[in-house]
Amino acid sequence: MAEGKRGRPKKYEDPTEGQRLASAKWQAENRSRKQYLNTKSTAKRFILNVATDEDINLVQEWLAERTSK
Repeated sequence: MAEGKRGRPKKYEDPTEGQRLASAKWQAENRSRKQYLNTKSTAKRFILNVATDEDINLVQEWLAERTSK
């Protein structure tokens, strides 16, 4: 049996280079999805970690307006 590794051939010198390129490609192809996910995450963090009771009431009013349309 021949000495050496089996499996997929190594395409990149640095194993993280392939991941970095794949991430850049995904971000370029999915700009609106990325923006949506970032905005959603920011809103959730604000509501759970920073918002006052007054802020929560205001958000609830906005949600009621939005769902009544």
